[in-house]
Amino acid sequence: AVCDEPFLQYCCERINRIKEPFVASVYTASLHKPFNVPAQYETTLPDGKMPIHKCAGYTDLALRRFFEAAQREKWYGNTLFVVTADHTNQSCRNVYATDLGVYAVPIVLYAPSDTTLRRGVDDRPIAQQTDIMPTVLGYLGYNSPYIAFGCDLLHTPANETFAVNYHNGIYQYVKGEYLLQFD
Repeated sequence: AVCDEPFLQYCCERINRIKEPFVASVYTASLHKPFNVPAQYETTLPDGKMPIHKCAGYTDLALRRFFEAAQREKWYGNTLFVVTADHTNQSCRNVYATDLGVYAVPIVLYAPSDTTLRRGVDDRPIAQQTDIMPTVLGYLGYNSPYIAFGCDLLHTPANETFAVNYHNGIYQYVKGEYLLQFD
């Protein structure tokens, strides 16, 4: 298995070879079963309440070291980083054991030199992964027509955002504080 920490360092080195402007995508897998961490971290990371918690600590460490390496590169200050998950996983919190909670993943936008994105957590908009592309295009000031299923989270009022998903034979539509299910 490829561990996050050396893989993310490798990715940082590879990104250095890409001519600007660029788009780079990285997919890590440490937060997936069997929830193992490298031997050197087995005793230094906290266990947590579930097997995934130690792996989350390892992923956090790997991301921290990636950003430490990346901040020394010339492209760092001119980059919009988007960090998200492809799906949820184990949780010891009941809120994530619901039909809606199983879709709750973070979408983090980070631009080191842009103070407008340093607002902290904004949980008012309903967001989904299909919002990432329109949000990035909006952030870049792209104003030509395009087709997208999501919305620009930076320029769409929270009360106009929504999400659509499918869970165990049920289609779900989420808007505001409401969840509509249809079978």
